[in-house]
Amino acid sequence: MPKQPDFGQWFHLAAPRRVHYVSRNDENFMHDMAYLSSYLHDSRFFPLKVRIRKEKMVIPLVRSRWELLKKLDVLPVCRARLCISPVADIRWEFKSLAFASTGHVSIAELSYHVAYDDEPNHLILQSPFFQIVALCPSTPVVRLDDMAG
Repeated sequence: MPKQPDFGQWFHLAAPRRVHYVSRNDENFMHDMAYLSSYLHDSRFFPLKVRIRKEKMVIPLVRSRWELLKKLDVLPVCRARLCISPVADIRWEFKSLAFASTGHVSIAELSYHVAYDDEPNHLILQSPFFQIVALCPSTPVVRLDDMAG
């Protein structure tokens, strides 16, 4: 079994540093989804900027940097990119169209659901207004990269 990373090293830092994290494709994958979800919580993105090319979904984000909040009085943000592959297709499931007035939405949670029978697995990115369901033919690689900030 691979050595468990020290996840605490990224939180409550004296000086900010960029996050670059790639999920592991082993028995730790579900743990990685919970870990990445904590980084993505309250991040914002524009639904029209979500792209799929060659089985890779890319979402440009403005990420809320919760890992720095204990050291600072304000919640800093940075530009980031979330990449998920392989993704065969995505499905948009709407709860409300209220986001139309601002154009961007915030992320509440990232989760993964293993399907049964011949259905693809689902990676779900939830927002208050809708969710994006990524249909994954196999366990995906989920990558979060801070771009600046």
